[in-house]
Amino acid sequence: PRAVPPSSANQYELVILLYQLMSIVLMFLFAQLWEQDRRNRDHQAALTAEITASHGELKKFASQVSRTVALEERTRIARDIHDSLGHTLTAASIQLNKAEAFFERDSTVSKKAIADARSTMQEAMVDVRSTLETLNANSEGFDLFVQAAKPLESLEQGGVAVERSFSGSSDGFNIAVLLALYRFIQEG
Repeated sequence: PRAVPPSSANQYELVILLYQLMSIVLMFLFAQLWEQDRRNRDHQAALTAEITASHGELKKFASQVSRTVALEERTRIARDIHDSLGHTLTAASIQLNKAEAFFERDSTVSKKAIADARSTMQEAMVDVRSTLETLNANSEGFDLFVQAAKPLESLEQGGVAVERSFSGSSDGFNIAVLLALYRFIQEG
């Protein structure tokens, strides 16, 4: 038996049926895309809110870090001034007390003590300038051996024999450690 070709009415009904079927599929796909877009917008809004909250927390933490760093820097500067200038002024005060004590007994010792006090005060000025330069340069280029030689030379000028030997390099070490070593030598 042979297949009978469909009539034009059947063809028309088949086209309408296919059209309706395609319309239903397209409407279903459109509804799926619409729902996916809504979920994406909701997700994007949640992410935006989360980023905004994180940004606010980051600003708060940055402000706290900034305050902490400023406080640490002020503390370090105060310690440096105390250690350097305080030490030098104490040494000058001792020299002046010595000059006063020997003023009537031995004028030579008194004059030497005054000269030593004057020299110490000049060192204080150099040290203040050095500290300010160090602050301005963020402590870059601090040479421990050069700086450590200064208080030792001061002792030698005062008649105290100092044996010293430096070797190696201070390059690559943390500046805070180098400054602490320098202050240790200075206080000694």
